[in-house]
Amino acid sequence: MRLLPAFLALLAFAPLHAADERPNFLWIIAEDISPNFGCYGDREANTPHLDALAERSHLFTQAFATAPVCSPSRSAMASGVYPTSLGTQHMFSDIRLPERIDPVMRILKRSGYFTTMRGKTCFNFDDAGLIDYWKDDTAPWRQVPADKPFFAYMNLGQTHEGTGNFNHSASEPLSRLPADAKHDPAKVTLPPYFPETPEMRRIWARYLDLISVWDTDVNNVLQQLEADGRAENTIVFVLSDHGMGLPRYKRWLHHTGLHVPLIVHVPEKFRHLVGG
Repeated sequence: MRLLPAFLALLAFAPLHAADERPNFLWIIAEDISPNFGCYGDREANTPHLDALAERSHLFTQAFATAPVCSPSRSAMASGVYPTSLGTQHMFSDIRLPERIDPVMRILKRSGYFTTMRGKTCFNFDDAGLIDYWKDDTAPWRQVPADKPFFAYMNLGQTHEGTGNFNHSASEPLSRLPADAKHDPAKVTLPPYFPETPEMRRIWARYLDLISVWDTDVNNVLQQLEADGRAENTIVFVLSDHGMGLPRYKRWLHHTGLHVPLIVHVPEKFRHLVGG
């Protein structure tokens, strides 16, 4: 996951046929989810849109966060530096970056990109001057000047642990999921390290339902991108900051806490930049 900034920087400066053919970048980031998608082999997942995206994209099966909690993990996404090397391993810190460290937003801005943000950053470092447009907006590219490519960091946070663990927080997002698409707590398969209780079944089923809602919301963003004529010029990253907001996942340095989904869609015109 810490390689993402370097990958974007490489593409931003790659030799292209014309100066105005630089790709746009859209990061769609979930909070607190593991690879519980159909395309990752989860038979109980209800993620038709993500599965369809994966079929025409690069599906990374061995993507791991650098930390099992959001702020340290997101600092590595943005900087390309391990949190323990940068000093961002503590939650909600606000360090001053060394001059030699360039976050991906700054690298892209120097290359002429317009940068946007939706939702929280939680980078654990001072992000002043990194973002040109910061709104609760699922189509931020509509604010981009016509002569600039864009980088959009879009946080869709309905899968956060607070929503996953509490009915009152989940009621709004789950109201958007049809009843026949919801998981029956009595029929879900609990991981063997969780207690076999009705409440644990309800929580696990609710988390799977929230991932289904996230699947729909991601698709809505991509449909807006397509409708606005931006899809063919935009490389899309779909990922999570770390594992589920449950015991043995979030905050735990286990495979379950660090293994994350990562889907990268590269439009046809830019596939030569990534080897096919």
